[in-house]
Amino acid sequence: MKFKLLLAAALAGAFVTSAQADDCTTLVSQVDELLATQSATLNEEVLGQIMVLRNQGAQDCDNGDEEAATESLEQAISLFTQ
Repeated sequence: MKFKLLLAAALAGAFVTSAQADDCTTLVSQVDELLATQSATLNEEVLGQIMVLRNQGAQDCDNGDEEAATESLEQAISLFTQ
């Protein structure tokens, strides 16, 4: 019985980790889509800030730091509306 509980907990943890990775990868894709469709309307300074935040977010995502990745990527997305 304890083994089944431990196995269920381990599988749930693996699923959550996978879902988190999908979340930050989705945000990277959103930034990339916005860059593809709106970069011509941005000045160079804002575009540079977005690229730095996007790259930092992608790196954090690759390293498994969902919180830092989300923060950077959401900041990048917010710059498109300023």
